Amino acid sequence: MKIREIRPHVFRLAESKAGRETRKALAKLDYGSAAFWQRRRIESHERYRAAEKARARVEIIVDHNQQLQKP
Repeated sequence: MKIREIRPHVFRLAESKAGRETRKALAKLDYGSAAFWQRRRIESHERYRAAEKARARVEIIVDHNQQLQKP
């Protein structure tokens, strides 16, 4: 995976959508669907956190490499 392919905002949007779908399912008293969407929301949140962490690591590595490149 390339660095530019790490896009945490995609997972944040998926988390928001899953939250909306969870609320819709609960309003219809469809607990099976609500549980499904809640799991999706949690998975998206964890993926968002992992992507943010990866981005932070990349920034640290890039900064460190730039420091090493200075004369």
